Amino acid sequence: PIVRGKVAAVGTTSFTLIRGVATITVDVSPSTTYADTAVSAASLSTLAQNERVAVVGTVAGTNLVDATEVRILPVRPIVRGKVAAVGTTSFTLIRGVATITVDVSPSTTYADTAVSAASLSTLAQNERVAVVGTVAGTNLVDATEVRILPGQSAAHRHARAAVGRRDGRDDRRQPGHRPH
Repeated sequence: PIVRGKVAAVGTTSFTLIRGVATITVDVSPSTTYADTAVSAASLSTLAQNERVAVVGTVAGTNLVDATEVRILPVRPIVRGKVAAVGTTSFTLIRGVATITVDVSPSTTYADTAVSAASLSTLAQNERVAVVGTVAGTNLVDATEVRILPGQSAAHRHARAAVGRRDGRDDRRQPGHRPH
């Protein structure tokens, strides 16, 4: 990429982005391609203010780029931590010594590679999560997306425990059991 930054404004044939203290104009054409994992048919019209992008193209002047490709970068989580408790409209997580309340809404999305229909009700204590959203106050986040980190979901742990031994016997240790 020639430049990365945060979209400041979107026009009809260009957009501006902020990189540090510089404002850069990115001109696009009908042949400019767009890549966005969150949108099936990404285009200039699906580009939004504050999205992070990487632009491939040529430098056309001072603070001016002619784009051949625009890659919309994934949103970074604002907090990561371990789930402490799950409620009906929120959950708490531990990050270091801080306890953070994460409020969710019906529009909050969930991503868990081990669960096909992840939701607040599939979250479990001690799962590690990354939360995308906005800070709503001290130790309070309004979540737009909750990502259960790979290999950490309760379903994954349960599936792994249920596999057992090759001979079909239960592999979980019983009190007083000693391995052979």
